[in-house]
Order: sequence, then structure tokens, then C-alpha cells
Amino acid sequence: METIFSLIIISVAFSLISCTFWQIRKDNQQRNQIQQFYQYLDVLESDNFQFTVVKCENNNVELHSLKESKNYNLKKYKNVIKLSGENGGYMPLIMNIKSAQWFLKNHELFSRVVIGEKQIEAKIKIPEQR
Repeated sequence: METIFSLIIISVAFSLISCTFWQIRKDNQQRNQIQQFYQYLDVLESDNFQFTVVKCENNNVELHSLKESKNYNLKKYKNVIKLSGENGGYMPLIMNIKSAQWFLKNHELFSRVVIGEKQIEAKIKIPEQR
């Protein structure tokens, strides 16, 4: 009887420990994804590019870098938001997303991204090219 009781206590303890580790891993993953979102905003608002919006569609944004005098595309490809140059190559900005959407409102660019169960929306400080 004592052995069965001990096994039950040990199995409950292991279950609690595994649930705790699973929750910690999930929290870290969400924190990393939110950090990726803020890094994505930093790249787009960076003075290194000085972007302006040329054209904005639901799944694609054409940007022009005033600093480099080059055009770039911001788009969702599979589960990644990437920034690609007109001569090829790309920079992945956010990984493991469910959806991404961009829209212009009052000549300002807005981004709506769904990461996991969380929807994040932000105004990106990039003026529309006039």
C-alpha cells in the first residue's frame, strides 16, 4: 500500500514539474516573439534607411529608402515577414507568424501581426511618399 501511495505522489510531482516547464517554455517563446516584433519596428523606423511608403497593399508594402535611394518590399512569405531588396536577397524580420497585414491611415503606415494567439498592432513611423 505504501509503495502504491509513493508512486502516486511521485507521478503527481512529475506531472506538476512537467506542466511548470511547459508553461515557462511557452512564456519564453511569447516573449521572444514580442521582442522580434519590436526589433521589426526598429528596423523599419531606423535612420539607416529613412523609409517612405511608395505603395501599400494588404500583404505587400513597397518602401523607398531615402538614405540609400533604393526600393524595398516588405511582405509576408509563408510564416515570415521579410524585407527584400530590388536586387534580390532578404532579411527575415519576424518568424513564426500566423498573419500580417499593413494599411495606410492618415498617411501613416500601420502593421497588424498575429503571433500565436496574440494580435499586435502598431503605427510605424514611416511617412507615405507624396
